[in-house]
Amino acid sequence: MSRKAVLALLALILLVYGQSLFFEFVDWDDNINVYENPYLLSLSREGLSRFWKAPYASLYAPLVYTSYFCELLLSDLVLTLARRLFPIANETKTFFQLASSVIHLNNLLLHWVAAVCVYRLVRRALAVSTGVALAAAAVFAVHPLQVESVVWATGRKDLLCWSLLFVALDFFASAILKDSSKVRALSIGTLFYLLALFSKPTAVITPVLAAVIAWYFQNRDRRIWLAIALWFCIALGAYAIHKSPQSDLTDAPFLIAWWKRPFLAADNLLFYLRKVVLPVGLIPIYPRKIADVFHSPLVWLALPSFVVLVFLVRHSRQLLLGIAFVVIPVAPVLGFVPFIFQFFSVVADRYFYGSMAGVALLVAHGISLFNQHRNRFPHLFTRLTKTLAALCFLALCVGAFAQSRHWRSSESLWRRELACFPTCVHALYNLASRLAEQGQLKEAISMYERILVVDPYYAAAYTNLILLNDKLGRRDEVQMYATAALELPPNCAENFLARGHGFLALGKAAEAVESFRAAIHGLPEDAPAHNSLGMAYLALGDREHAEGAFRRAVELNPALIPARLNLGDLLQKRGDLEGAKAQYEEILKIEPTNSDATRRLQRLGSQSGK
Repeated sequence: MSRKAVLALLALILLVYGQSLFFEFVDWDDNINVYENPYLLSLSREGLSRFWKAPYASLYAPLVYTSYFCELLLSDLVLTLARRLFPIANETKTFFQLASSVIHLNNLLLHWVAAVCVYRLVRRALAVSTGVALAAAAVFAVHPLQVESVVWATGRKDLLCWSLLFVALDFFASAILKDSSKVRALSIGTLFYLLALFSKPTAVITPVLAAVIAWYFQNRDRRIWLAIALWFCIALGAYAIHKSPQSDLTDAPFLIAWWKRPFLAADNLLFYLRKVVLPVGLIPIYPRKIADVFHSPLVWLALPSFVVLVFLVRHSRQLLLGIAFVVIPVAPVLGFVPFIFQFFSVVADRYFYGSMAGVALLVAHGISLFNQHRNRFPHLFTRLTKTLAALCFLALCVGAFAQSRHWRSSESLWRRELACFPTCVHALYNLASRLAEQGQLKEAISMYERILVVDPYYAAAYTNLILLNDKLGRRDEVQMYATAALELPPNCAENFLARGHGFLALGKAAEAVESFRAAIHGLPEDAPAHNSLGMAYLALGDREHAEGAFRRAVELNPALIPARLNLGDLLQKRGDLEGAKAQYEEILKIEPTNSDATRRLQRLGSQSGK
């Protein structure tokens, strides 16, 4: 294996994606998975063991959260050492900036491991030169479709799963090619396969890819096929474990007749292939739900076209290998079965991450064919072709670099989404939330109102419109949105939250308590929901239960300032001045410029002076 090729891939990845080391966490699941994850922020053994005991956020991926835990622990140790050398103004902000850099760095290293494995796969399967294999692996490394997985902290699930999966397949190929001890290689490959299964359910397709490799190399060794059979048995067990957290998929966005699913899958595959050829307009959420796909009559053409293509190339083992490595990795999320993200879209860039290995195989095969037959073409044509290929590769690098910049912050990410998909309610909601945090309340209200034009049943918009209008003293608007919130059907946690705020704004504290408790039943780890429940208990005059709710909110999210303010105020009224002071001081550690906590501390100081 060429050391220069491996280092060249690392240099290329750092050049294109290195800017991500300075990116922030974004509120597109990074909050759920990392910076507001109560089991991670505790940095305790109990928190870590929680991820191995049960699914978290509808997914059983304990190895991913273990990697986050180690990175946050490292960041905490570095911050502790730095604190001894010089003062740090905002420790919480510094901690998360440091943690973000560490996580993004490890994402780049995982992507490098995957790219090296793809290089080895191309080199061994197609028997091409180092240069051709490196060019193919470079396309895998820098294609703009890879950006979402590489520069997004939550993209760790795909990166960790696929890097481990590719390493497992690399050892499997070594066993076939007798590059090392067969039993040793298969054993190590099985270990990495198991680790991949603890990273993301997608890893269940590993034995299918292993079978394709064995078929390609025409291997008839019984031990190899016994290993594949063992991997299939493991996959069946893993499927049973991973399926249960996503079992509630019977709502309208997921419903489709079984016979339509192959057509949906083929059309989604065609969507990805278009993005491979022309990677423009890449966004986190595409305006592409199941109903949208079947609005076009072209959906019925993709499947027969694909069948015809496979039939035409059936005699080329190299092309069939490349096609298999394109289709199989993305097959679990093409639409054959329902999955949670289909509520937003039936496609996502990160789903095609592993399939880019198939693209790399096809690129390498194309370069190899060109090199074999270039003597048949005029010298000028050959030079022009090479120049065009170099320009295309440069365009991929520039495109990936530019696409990465959209992920530098939540605001830039959602502004990009809205530039391509102006009616994306999730982008509108997250951008409005950023504006509210920055104190631009009127602008945030306007954006929340835009959401209700697109989706009148978007519950979280009602919640925030009630809260923000209340801050501005707009009682008529508060009453209007509170009344509208009560029209939401009481059938999901988000609706219960909105209804709870509606009841609370209308002075119906007992009903608000019941609604918030119903919301927490569906979202037991949602810190703001517990804070809202505490506010409802306060309105009811039940200080004991209010304090319990506020403490639970702070426990779930120590950085939730409203909950700490509410808890501090309650402790102050109860006469526990030291407890109140501790809460206000914690707020200033999180946000040193917080004026509410500063004023309260000043009042406490004057009370102590008396």
